[in-house]
Amino acid sequence: MPETGDETSLIELRLTTSGGVRVFSGRGSDDRPGQRIAMEPIITGLALRAVEAVRVVATTCDFRGDWDLGLAVTNLRGTVSSVGLMPHRMPPYPDEEFRKVLRVTPAELASDSLELVQRLTDHLDRVLNGRRFDLTKSR
Repeated sequence: MPETGDETSLIELRLTTSGGVRVFSGRGSDDRPGQRIAMEPIITGLALRAVEAVRVVATTCDFRGDWDLGLAVTNLRGTVSSVGLMPHRMPPYPDEEFRKVLRVTPAELASDSLELVQRLTDHLDRVLNGRRFDLTKSR
């Protein structure tokens, strides 16, 4: 944890002895004057980096089994989209957290990381801003 105790600047990558790959960030949402916003570019970007880390671990260790890819975002209740600043703003996120798990085959893991991340984040993006956040536009 940073010396300031501010977890919003923390990004942690953990590789476990059981083959798990976990990325943690305290920056899924942010407080702005009068509102809390969900940081979709950060959520989606870190999910992409995590999928790419899993691919590296699977290739390096020659693991040929299926992987469970998961995304958990907490402390979301009441947040609004950081990218959905369009005329038809969506209502605040209704739940405390978002969780999604995908089981993927080695062939899926070796394919397009963006497609896997979109499968992980699609529902969250649609609830927050009525559409899918396009990660390719931020690259």
